[in-house]
Amino acid sequence: RYFSPHNQYGHGVPDGLLAAGFGLKILPESLLTVLVGEDGLIDFDVLAPVGQTVIFNPYDLPSSAIFVDNGDGTAQLTYTWDPSLIGLKRYHIAASAGGFSDSLEFTINTIGADEIIQFGPNPFTDSLMVIAQTTSGGYKLEIFSLSGEMVFRAFPSSSRFIWKGINQDGQKVASGVYLIRFSADGIDERVKVFKL
Repeated sequence: RYFSPHNQYGHGVPDGLLAAGFGLKILPESLLTVLVGEDGLIDFDVLAPVGQTVIFNPYDLPSSAIFVDNGDGTAQLTYTWDPSLIGLKRYHIAASAGGFSDSLEFTINTIGADEIIQFGPNPFTDSLMVIAQTTSGGYKLEIFSLSGEMVFRAFPSSSRFIWKGINQDGQKVASGVYLIRFSADGIDERVKVFKL
């Protein structure tokens, strides 16, 4: 950035963010999963022009959330979830500095203490998140078309799995309704999901 260029003192301090074509960027947050009643914390960071004060502006947050702007380009969201927030919920924050602004959508998945499996978002466009609480640690996931054809099968060992809307050959599946079958710990559940 150049303010009053001077042949003896130079032309100012270069601002790499501005030179790269963006002036402010809220760093993304990965999907957060919590149990109902848990206290939780999300830290937000911003890349901003040198010397500019960042101002956060959260919106559409649940009433139980407390958002604190630390005044240094970071912020924290603390919360205690309740049963009315079960499922995948999307929230937003915005930030501005030096005439630049950015907004970020982030997702929090709240699981009830008695829920074994969650799917979302539903409907989905590119990928579907599966979150499972199993005592064995692993589970079987089968995805069928409405005609009954199995299009995908996986045996995740992690509690989180992302189906990228592909079949066993790695090809994208068509838009429509799919039936997901989840099997673990003697439980067999079926859920319908819609791919846009």
